[in-house]
Amino acid sequence: MGQAMADWKPPPAPKKDEPKVLLLPPKNKDCNRVIQYLFWRGIDYQLIQECISDGTLYESADYHNAVFIGKDESGTPKYAALRSTLGSTFKQDASGSDKRYSFRLLAREPTDTVHLFEAAIDLLSYATYLKCEGKDYKSESLLSLSGVYQPKKEKKYRKISGRFYVSTI
Repeated sequence: MGQAMADWKPPPAPKKDEPKVLLLPPKNKDCNRVIQYLFWRGIDYQLIQECISDGTLYESADYHNAVFIGKDESGTPKYAALRSTLGSTFKQDASGSDKRYSFRLLAREPTDTVHLFEAAIDLLSYATYLKCEGKDYKSESLLSLSGVYQPKKEKKYRKISGRFYVSTI
């Protein structure tokens, strides 16, 4: 047995240029928790329904997360952001997600501008605000960046005062 283990080699790492395979969580039979959660967050009910109808939003079966879908030009899902609807801070991108196709609401007609948001719920909040102001949110292109952060690998940080970080470089 010791010799067999010595001869074992791990499989080769996948090449970076291999296409990603998006692994979407299974859909729940309904979207009741997602609707309730987003409505509680102040998102317009009709807007929620439109996203569910066009396949850019659904509720996962296993954990009842909100799943925000980003699609390519042909309508194929390429990205999925999962967010808890149960009060936890759980946030995750589905395995194989391509952030070039983040959750978005495109303008009905081409426009010269795009509004950027950190998260899908921020985007939906803005679309709700436009509706409340009597404006047509479909005249705007809205894009979620699906989280904005800068990795800390380039700089070293030191924690001070329990909450703040300063560069040590």
